[in-house]
Amino acid sequence: MITLAETFSHKGITLETVTAYVRYYIDAHGQEVWQHHLTEIEQRYQQAGNKAYGLYSQTLFRPLEEELRAAGLTCDPRLPGTFSLSREHWGAEEARERRFWCVLRKTQGEALGTLVTRFVHDETQLRMPQLSR
Repeated sequence: MITLAETFSHKGITLETVTAYVRYYIDAHGQEVWQHHLTEIEQRYQQAGNKAYGLYSQTLFRPLEEELRAAGLTCDPRLPGTFSLSREHWGAEEARERRFWCVLRKTQGEALGTLVTRFVHDETQLRMPQLSR
């Protein structure tokens, strides 16, 4: 598996490079994280409904955020973004889309761009969401 640092050494630090890497990361880890933490996610769903998707999102994105930080980048707010700033206006209840965003910055504070995460989830039952950048 290629790392973010390796990607940057070949392609440079650009928003496009980060976006492509985030897609790669989600594809490589999304299913694995869901399966590995499914018991905990199901328990959260029983207690708090759709907040279980937040647990999944946090579990999936924390290692990626650490990798970004190690490469000299930060996300403001934390990756993928905050619930209070997100928007949910699209799709049927079985495929409802919520959009999160965060500003990607170099450690000196210079903005590289904005990352938007589309989070398509089922509000009628617990099902692994579809994530895309």
